[in-house]
Amino acid sequence: MFRLLKICLLLLMIVPMFIGCQTVDEEQYEGSGMIALHNKEFQDFKNKADGAKREVRQMEQVDRVRAVAIDNDIYVGLAVSGFDRFFLKDIRKSAQDQVKKKYKKENVHVSTDRKIEMELEDIERELHTKNMSKDQLRKKLDKVEEDMKG
Repeated sequence: MFRLLKICLLLLMIVPMFIGCQTVDEEQYEGSGMIALHNKEFQDFKNKADGAKREVRQMEQVDRVRAVAIDNDIYVGLAVSGFDRFFLKDIRKSAQDQVKKKYKKENVHVSTDRKIEMELEDIERELHTKNMSKDQLRKKLDKVEEDMKG
């Protein structure tokens, strides 16, 4: 009985290691147009978005920042509360200038709209949890840009 228990415990420890240590096969993503999490282009997008977040987080008026980047576009959603809400236009302009200073060649889109910030948060979460094609990401961000204008 004790020996059977040892064998079961050993299997319970070894099997998850083999399951968790599987490598991702890039070939499965090539034909489907999916972005693998370790894809260099995806990492470039993520690095741009993270850099934009760092720049804007330094502003004391901003409570939360969400950012997603694709190609030459960076979309930034800001959460501003309290008295600072009276100065949303100035805060947006300042945030855009800070990101533009760091990423001169990029198109920077900044919004303080709560809906836009939530949509960007959802897109960020999907990028980290699912494999999304670049076209799917572009469609979602085009919708966000349209909402920013409308």
